[in-house]
Amino acid sequence: MCLSDLEDRLPTLAEIEAIDRNLPGPYRLLVWLMAGCGLRIGEACAVTFQQFDFESSMLYVDRRVTQDGENEEPKSAVQRAITKGRGRAHCIRHLKWRDLDEGRAVPVPPTIMTKVEEHIRLHGTFRVEKGLNRLEGDYLFSNIGRTNILMYSLVDRLWRSAKKAAGITRRITPHWLRHFFASAGLSKECL
Repeated sequence: MCLSDLEDRLPTLAEIEAIDRNLPGPYRLLVWLMAGCGLRIGEACAVTFQQFDFESSMLYVDRRVTQDGENEEPKSAVQRAITKGRGRAHCIRHLKWRDLDEGRAVPVPPTIMTKVEEHIRLHGTFRVEKGLNRLEGDYLFSNIGRTNILMYSLVDRLWRSAKKAAGITRRITPHWLRHFFASAGLSKECL
């Protein structure tokens, strides 16, 4: 990919702010965790209260939501059909290529930390107990009904809807927020 392709796809701060304004309140913080802290989509979906060190403004990233979990033993033909391929269970698991007790510490900018505190004040957390496909914690995000973890399909649907409502017609994806973060960090280093 050449530099002009990157610039054409990289979201601007104005576009990120417009998408943020058009997301439902409980999901607005997702955009800022990706754009301001460089988290992948699955990592942002799996952020818990316990991962933050509010005194030092750090986030310890050690888990992600993924769609490759184990399904319970199917009891019917329909259940058997949906346990293959794309029907795999969503799960919370440790980061790829890391040991179970290993993650990475990410500095959280003051503006993002303020958004985190505001999110928790307004929307609280979603408690997940340890179990099949689950790591224990107080998660910042859940599905709309607050009955399960936040899944990629919902993030994708919310992103597309917010992008359309913001009047953004060019192709930018949530993953490009991570590139925005890297680009912003590199531009500061170059000054």
